[in-house]
Amino acid sequence: MLEADRHPQSTVVTVICDTGERHPTIGSNVMIGTAATLLGPIKVGNNVKIGAETFIINRDVPDDCTVVGAPGVIVRKNGKKVHLTLEPTKDLPADGGGES
Repeated sequence: MLEADRHPQSTVVTVICDTGERHPTIGSNVMIGTAATLLGPIKVGNNVKIGAETFIINRDVPDDCTVVGAPGVIVRKNGKKVHLTLEPTKDLPADGGGES
């Protein structure tokens, strides 16, 4: 089954760059809410929930967390309420992955 089949209302956009991954890598047991937008060569860990209309650009999402908002923030990690910012992805090319 394709990821698009499992998340038909979400937007996952490919970023054009010269090297490395050009699209989000989605882990196992991930729920992506309606109209969520994931941009760039990011990694979404396992056991993650991404809320509806959440916006994540060039930020990795760690395992076992819930991310909501625009920009996305971690509101639950390992079952505990938190308020953490997402770390920038480590795999961006030197030009920033096409960001202006």
